[in-house]
Amino acid sequence: GVFSPMPEIREVDDLDIKGNKYLTLQGNYMQGDYTQGEYVDRKNIAKWKSEKLEMGVKLEKPKPIFEKIDSKAVAEELDKLK
Repeated sequence: GVFSPMPEIREVDDLDIKGNKYLTLQGNYMQGDYTQGEYVDRKNIAKWKSEKLEMGVKLEKPKPIFEKIDSKAVAEELDKLK
């Protein structure tokens, strides 16, 4: 299912400068609503909930989300701020 539709880049009118336009990042985060011209059915939206684990089920080994930054690279960037 879908937790929320992906955000969209939309061009909007500047309220302060007449005729000026700029891009914004927006989205429709309503569950079971229209997004990008298509109806998102409430039945297909994922729910945040815990699920019961059966005893003995083998779980996948966790993978890091982020790569660790090398200590030397961190030190170099911090030196630039001095």
